[in-house]
Amino acid sequence: MHTSPVASTQPRILVVEDERLIAADIAASLKHLGYALCGSAQDGATAVKLAEAERPDLVLMDIHLQGEMDGIDTAAQLRDAGIPVVYLTAYADDSTLERARATQPYGYLLKPFNERELHAVVQVALERSRADSELSASNKTLATELDEARQDALTDPLTKVWNRKGMDEMLNAEMGRARRGQQRVALMLLDVDHFKQVNDDRGHPAGDHVLKEIAQRIRACLRPSDVVARYGGDEFLVFAGSCSEPAAGTLAQRIVSRVRLRPFVFGGQEIPITVTIGVASSVVTVDLPVATLIEHADAALYAAKSDGRNGYRVATLFAGAWVPLAGKTPTT
Repeated sequence: MHTSPVASTQPRILVVEDERLIAADIAASLKHLGYALCGSAQDGATAVKLAEAERPDLVLMDIHLQGEMDGIDTAAQLRDAGIPVVYLTAYADDSTLERARATQPYGYLLKPFNERELHAVVQVALERSRADSELSASNKTLATELDEARQDALTDPLTKVWNRKGMDEMLNAEMGRARRGQQRVALMLLDVDHFKQVNDDRGHPAGDHVLKEIAQRIRACLRPSDVVARYGGDEFLVFAGSCSEPAAGTLAQRIVSRVRLRPFVFGGQEIPITVTIGVASSVVTVDLPVATLIEHADAALYAAKSDGRNGYRVATLFAGAWVPLAGKTPTT
């Protein structure tokens, strides 16, 4: 039998009992006690369908059901769906009780039981279920807040990319992954050309605007797996895993071109901005630390600036030795 949902604040209970007369007596007692009956079932499959459709506050489940699923199998599925169960049983051997305990029921009712016993067990089960729900919601809220706080601690507040601490964590993880797969990676250091002049001529708010916009333009050039961080001041760091040397040069060229593609606008005035990038490209081996990649990317950045800025240079590790500033390709 399946009844329609009751539009009420009364706790809604599903009865699963294969003895029709017993099920009818339980339903009558529940209504007399002020509970709402949202349905009844005689087998496990029907009970699962009803429970998923009705989402009752509590299920009263006979342990011994006819069919492929007994009450314990059915209760296990309902537990996974977050629906609390109270078992009804006249007898059970030790192995059955052990299986029942494993499903973490909210109580037991031994047949035959009277209305007072039914009321007491149902009330305790409902109170426990409410407390568990509140605790679960509280834990989820706390977990979300902790995740947000951690994210804030690892993110640069101005540009919303990783800060130095976040960068260190991400680089350690990415280098470990690359090292296990013997992957070639690219580490880039990017510097905003003549940034001090922007701050001096247009003011620090204009400089902040430029940094935020540059971070967005860098992101637009990257894959989801790539890492970008504010390295300090007007410098950014980009890490690209599984990146060949030609692909590293292509990525650096793309970033340089995207930044200079159109002027930055602040306070109704255009600010022409270019960037210079130094790239270190290498297969990650056990004895290659991040610091070495940063050192050679910095050297490549210095050389690219000496070329006249607004471009990039690549240093690559080949046959165990760094080939200084290979692939010179300044942008004009």
